[in-house]
Amino acid sequence: MHFQGCFLEAENAYQEALRCRPDEVEALEGLGALAYQTGRVEMAASMFARVARIRPDMAICHENLAETLRLLKRYDEADKHVKTALRLNPSRPEAWNISGLIEFNQEQYGKAESSFREAIRLKPDYAGALVNLGSTLQALGSLADAAEMLRKALRFQLDHVAALTNLGQFLVNIGDPNLLDEAETLCRRAVTLAPRFPQALNGLGNVLRMQSRLEEAMEWYQRAVQAEPRWAKTRHNIGHLLRDRGQYEEAARVFEDARTIDSDLARYHANFGSLWADRRDCVKAADHFRLALVHDQRLTEAHHGLGMALLEQGLLDEAETCFHEALAGINPNPAVTLLAIARLQAERGDFLLSNRTARDALKLQPNLAGAYCQLALNLNDRMPAADVQRMQELRNQKYVSDDTRGLLHFCLAAIHDAKGLHAHAAELFQTANALQASARAARGQVYDPDEYSVLVDRIIDSFTPEFLARTRGWGDPDRRPTFVVGLPRSGTTLVEQILASHSEVHGASELPDLQVLFQALPELVGQPAWDPFVSLNALNREVATAAARRYLHRLDFLASSSSRVVDKMPENVQLLGLIASVLPGARVILCTRDIRDVAVSCWQAGFAMVPWASSFEHIARRLADHERLLDHWRRARPVSWLEVRYEELVGDVDGHSRQLIDFLGLDWDPACLDFHSTRRVVRTASMVQVRQPAHTRSVGRWKHYEELLHPLFRALERHRVIPDNCER
Repeated sequence: MHFQGCFLEAENAYQEALRCRPDEVEALEGLGALAYQTGRVEMAASMFARVARIRPDMAICHENLAETLRLLKRYDEADKHVKTALRLNPSRPEAWNISGLIEFNQEQYGKAESSFREAIRLKPDYAGALVNLGSTLQALGSLADAAEMLRKALRFQLDHVAALTNLGQFLVNIGDPNLLDEAETLCRRAVTLAPRFPQALNGLGNVLRMQSRLEEAMEWYQRAVQAEPRWAKTRHNIGHLLRDRGQYEEAARVFEDARTIDSDLARYHANFGSLWADRRDCVKAADHFRLALVHDQRLTEAHHGLGMALLEQGLLDEAETCFHEALAGINPNPAVTLLAIARLQAERGDFLLSNRTARDALKLQPNLAGAYCQLALNLNDRMPAADVQRMQELRNQKYVSDDTRGLLHFCLAAIHDAKGLHAHAAELFQTANALQASARAARGQVYDPDEYSVLVDRIIDSFTPEFLARTRGWGDPDRRPTFVVGLPRSGTTLVEQILASHSEVHGASELPDLQVLFQALPELVGQPAWDPFVSLNALNREVATAAARRYLHRLDFLASSSSRVVDKMPENVQLLGLIASVLPGARVILCTRDIRDVAVSCWQAGFAMVPWASSFEHIARRLADHERLLDHWRRARPVSWLEVRYEELVGDVDGHSRQLIDFLGLDWDPACLDFHSTRRVVRTASMVQVRQPAHTRSVGRWKHYEELLHPLFRALERHRVIPDNCER
């Protein structure tokens, strides 16, 4: 009855046999096997333990007990019984396989590899041990050998479901889009053979997700949940799929559900870390990754994620330590971590080292598009022709995401632009922006220009001359803060680089702190449910001082010994009124540039954080609102600022650099003229340009694309934005 699948009848018969003879080994073994098959592992362990007490000299009894104890995560007991089995009969490959599984579960991968290899030596066609060895080699980073073990298992047992599933997942994890069709074939075969096997269902969902077939992926994930509701891994994957869609609240709920099933707090916090990273809140992301490492110091995913969060905050030394921790552990995708290090090295200005690291990443993952893009950013028109050809091939590969395809188009366009091939570059830039907009839309991130117009209205209505007069003299008069503001690509990075070359000035790059401080105003005035603009009405001298201290505490952390600290977040132009109210000792430098060059540069930059730059209409609307905001500040004059015109700056670097240093109230430092040699972190799209001597090649570069820009000019005219040298 057991062999025929009549489990209920079989169980009744086994129980009846045991009532007649309580120590009947065959009945105990049969009942244990049946309980194991039906998911009642505790009961199976109890039966096998009784057998092992009755027949302590039988190796197979200890094997069976060891396997059930392993599934119950009672690893010390399991190890004790498998060692007993091997002492009784060291020639049983099954016992060596169980020993390897126990070691694998405890992340003792070196020992596990030895055990699986011994099982295979004793039984060369042992498909299960080959599959397990493949998983172990993958964990150890021996990816080619891992794939060979899985393929060998399938040669011995064509329909081995675990081998099909694991090999499919291995091909997904490599990150090569060319392998996804084979992965899908393997996983669909596994699902056909075992329609209720949750690992196979989940694996097919993973393949489809990597192919950007998100609706189909969700369907298979749901089937996996139905097949095994208590398996948390599928719920993790559902959460990440929802994150891919931009459905962050839904993803958070799924991650919470997963924690109720499996109390793996390291995985829980790693999931939330990646969720907050996608939402561009790097501080919260870092907090969660740190908590993940508290619970599991070996979780390389958390080391990598923490490194990325710190990198986004400009904490490069700390980020580098995290990346090396990730590489030192069992890293399933070291190429991606190497790519992160290459980016970090480029931000430090060490482009030769960044290139070498990117090449190392490509040795591990030859189709890693991001590595080619990093090389293109570093080398520009010096990019070798073979690499350019490879980038062109990669952008046309099947299953390359719109995000990746867009990035490849931006980098190829920049290379053509640098070579003076402007017509071809223009086509590539158009396609790149369309792909980037499509990728954002798929995540529900559709830019609405009306929202920014409303924000500008609220700024103008809130920071009135009356408000500024009422709050004058409040806050903290600390003279360190120096804000460089303006539109992106208006010269803010160049100004910061000149200033940061001074021995008494620290360049902090783009700090989010002032924007965060504004959002925290409701909390500071004691009304956390309020809107920040409403909170301005409750602002008083004490709150202004407390707000200033929050910002200044950040400067203490970044550069406690510097006389001036440059915060070059361009969008702080929105908060000149707040600066006047809480940081009256601050200096503000407003960068301006021909808006046609600003528009073209933004359109060509591929900014991940500037969603309005993909459309000429959106660019025109943004520029119009920017001009409207500047008109308000010029009338209200909340702070005294120095306006620096990009064209004039690059035309007379000496004169304007001296003016900048004088504006900061510092003595002249000749190092400011040698700014391109200054060794410091630069984290913007201009990281390569500011490490070159000043030039005027970028002045009037819009003229290279004049024919293409007629829709932009018409949009600017509609929104009453008049470019320089044009009549009103």
